[in-house]
Amino acid sequence: FGGSNLLSYICTMKQKLYCYSFYEFKRLVENKDSFIMDDNTVIVSIAGENESTEHLFEESDRVLNVDFDDIDPHALGLEDGTLTWTHPKQGYTVTFISPEMADKIVRFIDKNNNKNIAVHCAAGASRSQGIVRYINDTYYDHEWETRESNPCLCPNMYVVMMLKRKYREIFQ
Repeated sequence: FGGSNLLSYICTMKQKLYCYSFYEFKRLVENKDSFIMDDNTVIVSIAGENESTEHLFEESDRVLNVDFDDIDPHALGLEDGTLTWTHPKQGYTVTFISPEMADKIVRFIDKNNNKNIAVHCAAGASRSQGIVRYINDTYYDHEWETRESNPCLCPNMYVVMMLKRKYREIFQ
């Protein structure tokens, strides 16, 4: 590339906004995938209390680890602000995304919205896609490239709502 061709190429490059299941992400980490290991990629890792997933990196400037389950409290007839719920018969407890977790996610994404972003949760289908949907809706002036193999079809809308609400509280 030379001169104006290089500038044209750089201006048309899209930032990557990729969503993964835990096992896809773990395989990429084990294989030292260049996208995941790139200093220009930040990672949002979501784990839940009732899952066999884990955070694969220590939290850092490039990595945000959050823990909440893939359940909308409204679906259980609970009010906003409910942070946990214990199943009355089976006894397991679920944790919902809290305002504090939403604050961490929003600030992390805002600080790093000029980088590639990889988001993973257990299935890569709801919580992580909720964060991808929030990013697409909030940073609509960016050219994001998403994975064709995991399009944002069924985001957890409670996660999207919590992140958008927190963004408005912080920045507007």
